[in-house]
Amino acid sequence: MNTITLIVASVLGLFLLYFLARLSWSIGVNVINGLGFYRALESELGKLRLSRMLEALGINRSVYIHQNPVSDIERQMESCARCEHTQECDEKLAEGELDVDEIDFCNNEASLQAIKQHQMDVPEKKA
Repeated sequence: MNTITLIVASVLGLFLLYFLARLSWSIGVNVINGLGFYRALESELGKLRLSRMLEALGINRSVYIHQNPVSDIERQMESCARCEHTQECDEKLAEGELDVDEIDFCNNEASLQAIKQHQMDVPEKKA
């Protein structure tokens, strides 16, 4: 091997190390930012009746947040926030557990029924 080959190989090796270090750092930052985003989303969801509705239907809120597209969750949250059936919702939620057939007043009825059906088709794995 000559000197030029060693220099080129060393430079390429350094670029590869830099690339791998930078890639690892970027992935770590994205994971941290993603966790923060999902915590904030879960916090915002917790302020709405939708959160209690999920609980009453037996839908795990954390699983709901991590398995559904954010755009769908935000649309459902907005729909819940501007709902005009709050009194009926509060009365149903006060009863405790609900069946998906009992929420025909809810703006998110179709979405919640689909989520519940999916949950029944694919049961949660126990840790």
